[in-house]
Amino acid sequence: SLNAPHIRPQNDLCLRVPFALAALPPWDEQLVEREARHLSKRLTPLLELGRFHGYLPQELAQATVVQKLDIGRFGELYRNGRLFPVNPQHSDLRSLL
Repeated sequence: SLNAPHIRPQNDLCLRVPFALAALPPWDEQLVEREARHLSKRLTPLLELGRFHGYLPQELAQATVVQKLDIGRFGELYRNGRLFPVNPQHSDLRSLL
């Protein structure tokens, strides 16, 4: 969950940050797992876990979602990610929308 009012969701996949980032925030696997558990009910329909997944005890259902998300692989991709500056002209044009 976001605690910074100046950072807002652009859509389900990205955030709009009104300032430049020199680097991605440090990877915190415990934080990612906690958020995955928190979001597990919203993520379940997207993961094709089978029609009986909803009958699992909550703790087992959450653990299944976290396992299916493959947080280790996601962390590898995150740590290898790079940031690219936004073209200022593109930002100006987006503000007109």
